[in-house]
Amino acid sequence: MTNPFAGLSVGDFAAFGRYPQTAEGEAAAVEWLVLARDEDRLLAVSRYGLDVREFDSVSSCWARSNIRGWLNNDFYSAAFNDEEKGLVAPVNDDRVFLLSIEEAGEYFSVAGARRCRPTPYAVAKGAVLDEEEGAYGRWWLRSPYPGFRNGVYFVTCYGLFNCCCYAKGYAAVVRPALWIGLGSD
Repeated sequence: MTNPFAGLSVGDFAAFGRYPQTAEGEAAAVEWLVLARDEDRLLAVSRYGLDVREFDSVSSCWARSNIRGWLNNDFYSAAFNDEEKGLVAPVNDDRVFLLSIEEAGEYFSVAGARRCRPTPYAVAKGAVLDEEEGAYGRWWLRSPYPGFRNGVYFVTCYGLFNCCCYAKGYAAVVRPALWIGLGSD
């Protein structure tokens, strides 16, 4: 398999994997935005919000969260074939993850760049949109808010960081991130 990321630079997009995208749940290629690149791998985040999930039903701890399990099992299995899975480079026991607040701030230095449109599939599953702002949605980060029990950071439809959301009972758009290995097969 040819690595779709091999010749890409930061800011480029590449199709990789497939996931439901239409309101009816039809799968299509997932578009990934390249955020960072080093000699042997690159960091990418989905261009669009792909699904809507609750972070966790009990706590704001990423390591034990339901969303982490879903990303690394259900999403990973559904989105990638065996060849594609071979390109995903695990980091800290995760193959797929959410960006941290620090990463989101570093790779999207202005609020407008952090804005994310959900796919029609995510909208059909309940993505909260701000129609006045062009149908942008709220998307999860993996960072807990230290002063607020069960609070988790997310990015608002305006591209701002918000920490007043409860992990339990609150669903936001999922914008997966992953590292892709660039080594030769």
